[in-house]
Amino acid sequence: MGTHNTIDINSFGAMILYSWGNDQNQSKNPRQNFVNPEFDGVRGNPTDSKYKEFIQKTDENQLLSLANRMHDSLA
Repeated sequence: MGTHNTIDINSFGAMILYSWGNDQNQSKNPRQNFVNPEFDGVRGNPTDSKYKEFIQKTDENQLLSLANRMHDSLA
């Protein structure tokens, strides 16, 4: 997986969180990422639908698979 990918079990919210932030994921525009200051003040804005966090498709698939396996083992 890429160097910016993480997965977290959030006991307070009973959620399994993967990827960075709370924006939608996309795999087409690598400039839209949390380390690019061009998008400071745009990321995480619930009224913005243009910014979507970049994640490589293979990384997203691996994280989704891992999150689903974690979910299934905790259920």
